[in-house]
Amino acid sequence: MGFFSDLPAWARYAVLGLGGSAIVYGLLSWLRNRSAGPDAGETVPESETPVR
Repeated sequence: MGFFSDLPAWARYAVLGLGGSAIVYGLLSWLRNRSAGPDAGETVPESETPVR
């Protein structure tokens, strides 16, 4: 943590902003996938051989 405290303020804010944005994006993606339901993204591939 010593290296981070030696950075100028603009660099610390940029790093914190990028990290916070990545966390928020990951959380929103997880919530979107969770609320989509189990059948929204998963499709069952159809068999190529016909069944008689």
